[in-house]
Amino acid sequence: MKAPDFESSPFRLSDTVLRVLHSMPPDVPVPAWALVQPLLRVAPALGAGLAGKLAETDGPEGGAARPAEAWFEAVSALYDPERLPVLDEAYFILGLAQTDKALYNYLASMGMIGALERELPRPLPEVVRAAETKGAGTRTTSARQQHPPETSSPAPEPVRAEDPVFHSDAATAEDGLFRKGFAQALALWLRRIWEQDNTATPFGKRDLAVGRSFMAHLYGPWGSGKTSLLMLLERQLAACPVRSGGKELPWQVVWFNAWRHRHLEPVWWPLWNRMYRELLHGLGGWARLRFWLAEWWWRLRVNGFFRTPVVVGLILLAVAGLVIVLLSRQAPSQAWALLSEEVGTVLAAVGLAGSVGSAALNMGRALVSGEAAARFVRVGADPMEQVRAHFLDMVRRFGRPVLVCLDDLDRCQPEYVVGLLEHTQTLFSHPSVMYIAAGDRRWLYECFEQVYARFTDRIREPGRPTGFLFLEKIFQMGIAVPAMTDEQRSAFLRLLYGQGPQSLEAMEARAEAEFAEAQSAEALIEQLEQVPEAAADPVAQQVRRQVAVRRLASREVSRGIEHFLQPFAPLLEPNPRAIKRLVNAYSVGLALALLSDEASLRTTDQRKRFALWTILSLRWPLLAERLREAPELLERQGDDLPDELRALLQDAEVQAVLQGQAPEVGVALGAEAVRAFAALV
Repeated sequence: MKAPDFESSPFRLSDTVLRVLHSMPPDVPVPAWALVQPLLRVAPALGAGLAGKLAETDGPEGGAARPAEAWFEAVSALYDPERLPVLDEAYFILGLAQTDKALYNYLASMGMIGALERELPRPLPEVVRAAETKGAGTRTTSARQQHPPETSSPAPEPVRAEDPVFHSDAATAEDGLFRKGFAQALALWLRRIWEQDNTATPFGKRDLAVGRSFMAHLYGPWGSGKTSLLMLLERQLAACPVRSGGKELPWQVVWFNAWRHRHLEPVWWPLWNRMYRELLHGLGGWARLRFWLAEWWWRLRVNGFFRTPVVVGLILLAVAGLVIVLLSRQAPSQAWALLSEEVGTVLAAVGLAGSVGSAALNMGRALVSGEAAARFVRVGADPMEQVRAHFLDMVRRFGRPVLVCLDDLDRCQPEYVVGLLEHTQTLFSHPSVMYIAAGDRRWLYECFEQVYARFTDRIREPGRPTGFLFLEKIFQMGIAVPAMTDEQRSAFLRLLYGQGPQSLEAMEARAEAEFAEAQSAEALIEQLEQVPEAAADPVAQQVRRQVAVRRLASREVSRGIEHFLQPFAPLLEPNPRAIKRLVNAYSVGLALALLSDEASLRTTDQRKRFALWTILSLRWPLLAERLREAPELLERQGDDLPDELRALLQDAEVQAVLQGQAPEVGVALGAEAVRAFAALV
């Protein structure tokens, strides 16, 4: 089987592209991601650093499989060799994305398409083939390309002149799905929560009784874009530093892919090691060196290095040698002084060299692997308390806010998911470190249900499954991934095919001025419904929605929301966390509504009903799920209802929420309202 002759192409291929192409088995069909992933790994700085993160993902699902030579032919057919003499990593990845729809959709959802286009030395319109040369699916003219190898895999589709080439999400700057405003609102909420939690607790305090971390749950079905939204959030946090002690402190975002570490034991070790490495890279100069030295000093100590008899003996030997050298200067004769000094120098050198060598050897075993961490847990004195105390020291030394993104939880086994979340909450908890766990809500519920199955009958409450009770204790905020509405699809297609306005910056500036004076949620909703002529286009309207959501997270509007929700306090559980959870959940729900259908919350009574629906979802999620599927159950009475559902609907506390039985509420939650709200959240 002869290897393809890529060197005969009219393009000069970069060394990396050529190496990856030659690494593929000849005539064996492979997905496009098999070529893209190694390119991302060797060039992690591509796409403003997105390449390094994407290289650790599993890539898109589906897509065509073709031999490497067929992929190369399809890509080379897109470019004009006279305009693009060098086919490098960025152009090659963009070409592969154009020839494989699944790959394009995946990279676009991550923001990689636009990021790559912004870094190209020559814009794509200047290097693609002219339309008339593409109509017949022109290929490069090497001998091998004139006779493509026979294979059972489908041939690359010809490029037609009417095909839109290299669709990009660059027009939206950071997001083609219009979720930028939602990410900006999340960044503002996280900053405010961080500043509130760290006001009462000194930053980086080592006290083991210090407050807990804020933990949020980002949920949505598989493929809904949870990772993409986290990437958008990371970018927005870069422009949203926290204020502490009269200074602005930038965020450090730590990414942890749970699925990639699911087989490592103990479960807390990979997370801790990842946090240490990311925090280390977030520092520079002497601060970074001090952070590294402190970490290794602790690892040597907890590994028992200074308790090893050989090390103790070597240290004593070095000390003895130094003592002899000092005493030799007081010797009565010059000969004795020289002899003593030489002996002392040798002893000191041997002891010092042995100690350093032992330290270097021991560092290889000092909690640098899961096996070493497991051994430490087995033989250490109160090991978990040592780990927790050291984590607090690490946070104090770093001295900046941290957000840890726990991704791909809904691909892991129940025991691992439960163990990781519980260790995160108990070992690595501090107000200056916040967590967002991304995973399908039903999957996480089921994980806790299975792990604690034998306790289900004892702790289960009506309408509150065991999994929910545990997640309620772990997470202070639930964040649903915004659904893509018909309006957003229309706007996205207009951007994709170049049929919409191109100046998003100008549209955003107009929207900023339009919503600048809004001081309440109702004012934002009223303003959204007054669509100016300049914003009648779907793209412009989506930009207005994003700006409105960002304004929703402002301090002025947030204070109004808290005031609005005060009358609902009697309908909540009697604990101090209940009102905070309601404010968080209601604010996120409003943001999702502004992104899709603000008309459902136009009046004060509608917003009150939405607050009742939010309380119902927080307190009795099982009932909320059933009503979401069949709102008409609220209107049914009698024995035809399931026993548990009938008991819930007859419960006095449930009825109090459904009927809004609290002073200043005065509205009830009916089937029509549930039907409208279920489409929003």
